[in-house]
Amino acid sequence: MNENEKTSKAGEEKRHKIRSTVVTVVVSVFFAFIIFVYYSMLSAEKKNTIILNGRVTAEDSADQIDQYLDTNIESLKLAAYALDEIYDTIQKALDEAKNRTPERTQEKAEIRT
Repeated sequence: MNENEKTSKAGEEKRHKIRSTVVTVVVSVFFAFIIFVYYSMLSAEKKNTIILNGRVTAEDSADQIDQYLDTNIESLKLAAYALDEIYDTIQKALDEAKNRTPERTQEKAEIRT
């Protein structure tokens, strides 16, 4: 082997190493890109799932609060009706007491005379 063949063989080995390095880097970057895209898609899907779960939970909570408030409003209406009945009963009793008072006063006056 002469020196030209040695240098050409050394040059080929050097080019082969550079090619191998470039191919390794390109393949590594390709797989890193695929992993990054997969992670981004997975992250976006998780985020959407969390948002949807939050919305469903919020709607359920809103429905429960509405039912609670409706129940309390119904209780207040029932109490108001009961108080109205009590007020009407007391008012009737007072009216009857006012109407009886003059009659009793007259009766007492007649008895004294």
